[in-house]
Amino acid sequence: MLVMLMELPKNLRDERERRNWTQKHLSEIIGVKASTYSNWEQGTREPNLQQLISLANLYELSLDQLVGRKYNPKPDQVLQQFIAEVQVSSTQKRNEIIKYWNYINQN
Repeated sequence: MLVMLMELPKNLRDERERRNWTQKHLSEIIGVKASTYSNWEQGTREPNLQQLISLANLYELSLDQLVGRKYNPKPDQVLQQFIAEVQVSSTQKRNEIIKYWNYINQN
């Protein structure tokens, strides 16, 4: 099993149980045999990429969240993402950001 997928079985079980679904019910929703889905939760088999995408969509999670990958961006990446989001923000939001930035710099 890939290191990245080590948390997948637990996450699959947790998400299914959170919705009070049985393995049989979930397997019918995504179109696999109940035994196949059971193997995924037991960690003896892994879903393919399309199946992972279907599960992530069903649970409204990103693939990273579903497989348990923790994303810890570097500060420069966070700053670049912030700048990109500010650039597409409305003028009102940009003005609010500038106002808070000026306040922070004064203290």
